[in-house]
Amino acid sequence: MNSMLKTGYLLIAWLTLYPCVIGSGMQDGGNSRGALLTVAGERDKAVRGKELIRDTRFRQGFSLSPLTPEEVMAAGSFDKAHKGYYYFEEKDKKPVWEFCQWASKHSLEGAVPEKNPDHSIQYRNAAKRVMRYRDGTLHIGVTTSKEYTAPRKAGGAFTGFLIQQDFPDLPDIGRMQHLYFSAALKVVKCERKMTDQEYDPAIHTAQTPMYFILKNRNPRSKDYNYAIWLGVQSFDYRYPKMNPKEEIGFDNDTHMYMYNIPQTAVWGVQTTFHDHQWHQAQVDLLPSVLQAIEGMKTKGAFLDSDPADLVLAGMNFGWECPGTFDVALEVKGLSLIVVNKK
Repeated sequence: MNSMLKTGYLLIAWLTLYPCVIGSGMQDGGNSRGALLTVAGERDKAVRGKELIRDTRFRQGFSLSPLTPEEVMAAGSFDKAHKGYYYFEEKDKKPVWEFCQWASKHSLEGAVPEKNPDHSIQYRNAAKRVMRYRDGTLHIGVTTSKEYTAPRKAGGAFTGFLIQQDFPDLPDIGRMQHLYFSAALKVVKCERKMTDQEYDPAIHTAQTPMYFILKNRNPRSKDYNYAIWLGVQSFDYRYPKMNPKEEIGFDNDTHMYMYNIPQTAVWGVQTTFHDHQWHQAQVDLLPSVLQAIEGMKTKGAFLDSDPADLVLAGMNFGWECPGTFDVALEVKGLSLIVVNKK
């Protein structure tokens, strides 16, 4: 989330959910497997580690949120508040992905699966579309011209349509040797539905943030239960070029620091998602994680946090549309592999 968009609305929802989901018990956090990763220093080298992201090909579908985080808070957890399971391939398992449809007027609840001629399966309504292709590519589309009756004013809640999941194993940053992230992303559509007079870049945009949660889980630390939003930013309507600089901010509503990794370090200098083409990232995020911890210390925060105190608690990704934009993206090859020290 860009610093100018710190309304706290979606952040509060995410932070509220996490005490519930990370305390739900130990589960299988992924598969131990070898992977060929094309990353600096590891080119064409087989790396054996543990995949943190469950159901990377979205076979199990998703559970659907209500329209407001307040409903989740009232119910006590996402599991108690969800509006049903929506399957793609595997129908005998509880989905590990959760879809949040915040600040929407058109709930996807009750949508029925539609099979397309190319064998993709979709759920849709007037404002949303979720589709899975046979190769595991996920399509996320939002028609906010159906959501907003007028351009959003500063401070108002904005439409968010995001996938999220927890990492039940709570992997320890201090034990890691590498944290290999990979993903391929394409912005299929981004149409501004505001006139030049209505559009204010200070409060209006469409963007595709991805955040991982770093949380202090050492009860002996003064920073116990403090958390950092670690951002892997990609598309933002306002900025065609990748940002070469780190961004450190603080959200007053959730009392969480935010560290955005330099975009060029993840996607490359020449990448622009405004070309509506596929772009792929394959990078070791661990140096950025360690830099985020040091960056917090320069702000006088997390002074009592060492890497061994911090765990990866989960992630989210999708569309945030504080402005009136009709948008769609596709993502595939999503992976986060931990290689621990020997």
